[in-house]
Amino acid sequence: YASLGSRSALTSVDLAGNSKLTRVDLTGNDIKTLDISGNTALQELVLAGNASFNKLVSGVNAGMQVVDLTGTAYDNALQDDVVGKFANLRVLHAAGTQVSLLDVTKLTKLQSLDLHKDAASPASGTWLHTIDLSKNTALRDLRLANLHLAAINLNSSYLGQSYVGAGGQTMAS
Repeated sequence: YASLGSRSALTSVDLAGNSKLTRVDLTGNDIKTLDISGNTALQELVLAGNASFNKLVSGVNAGMQVVDLTGTAYDNALQDDVVGKFANLRVLHAAGTQVSLLDVTKLTKLQSLDLHKDAASPASGTWLHTIDLSKNTALRDLRLANLHLAAINLNSSYLGQSYVGAGGQTMAS
């Protein structure tokens, strides 16, 4: 486990050679890109609060379960960089990002999805207008406030139930 968060003002981190890392928390730094392609045991990645962060380099990682990119500068590259490579994600938090297109239908184990924007977000921002959650039948926690959504396709009987979040903590929805 590596925790280098808490507003350390780091601008880069080299995780190469740490192939046994299972959890990385880099909350609140100034990191713009991160290469985790050699971190094949990684199960949890937290980059929340890195306002300029917009590029995650990784290989396919079936073990990745939690990704938190809240408050980063991620845009539609989130689809290829995260969703397309971590098929077994349980938690995807990307609140306050610039995502306008996202297909999470293949993330069938997803239990928590947070893409909300603050009410104070500018009206001219990037918005997600539609999302298909029909295949995400394990969803327990869903936060999509202030996205200007026109359509949501949802099919989960678990909404409102607890789920396991970052750090293995049981979270109430």
